[in-house]
Amino acid sequence: MSTSFLIKCEILAEVHIEAGFNPNLIEFRKYNDIGLPLAYLINQELVEPKGEKALGYVEDTWRMLSESLGIDPNGDYKNAEDYLSNSSEDDEDEE
Repeated sequence: MSTSFLIKCEILAEVHIEAGFNPNLIEFRKYNDIGLPLAYLINQELVEPKGEKALGYVEDTWRMLSESLGIDPNGDYKNAEDYLSNSSEDDEDEE
């Protein structure tokens, strides 16, 4: 089982907000200038995810974020805290 699309949008929405305050996320935010805001809008129920393009933008952004953090994009996460607790960046900091 993997993370539901709406949970992915919830997590990406949190990243979208955090990216405005975190200088480490500037490039990620610039590159994902459609996927992050789209996930935020879906999460806030301001738009409905319709069409393959919309789904593709969010899924691509999810995959890129997961790869950059060393997190399995196919994992089953319940929320941002659960997702981020699987980051390999945390493992590197502990060493």
